[in-house]
Amino acid sequence: MNKPPLPKFNYTPFLTSLGLNSSPKSPKQWRTHPNANWVHTTKPPLFWEPLSTNPLDTKLANIKEALISGADPNEMDHEPDPRRSFGRPLHCTIHDNGDWLYMKDNIPVIELLLEYGADPRLSGPMVLPVSCWLGSPLEDAREMAEGGWGCEELFRCGFYREAYRVMKLVAVELDRMLFQVCSFDLWI
Repeated sequence: MNKPPLPKFNYTPFLTSLGLNSSPKSPKQWRTHPNANWVHTTKPPLFWEPLSTNPLDTKLANIKEALISGADPNEMDHEPDPRRSFGRPLHCTIHDNGDWLYMKDNIPVIELLLEYGADPRLSGPMVLPVSCWLGSPLEDAREMAEGGWGCEELFRCGFYREAYRVMKLVAVELDRMLFQVCSFDLWI
């Protein structure tokens, strides 16, 4: 059987150990890709696609197809061990799991998830001692933009500031809508 050649990229040992050194290029390959691994076979694409090294157009197409097919942009990772949990899809867009390169182009991914109903105010799993997972993606992006561990390299601060700005706009609108509904209910 002729297997397609795998793309050649530079990967950190951490990403290679996770099997992220090659990812499916289309939704049809999610289960049949020659390098399918635990990430691709046990987690929905909304969790692993933001972590992938796929080109941005491929990431967006795969995520959009999953969302159109009914994937929940607010779903919590069902990993039984919270230390291995990816959190929610928005967490995957802003947390650096070993390689900055996949993450720097994730602003359009964040915007797409928000467009399909992702709530940046929802928190992730309770994991100690990693306090960043205790908060919502909105809180995490704010902390990192204001000089948290993510800004140890200054070029990352711009990404976190933009991620926070985009998520904050949606959070303010969601809060406004909730206030209107609650005010209307009290009025009746």
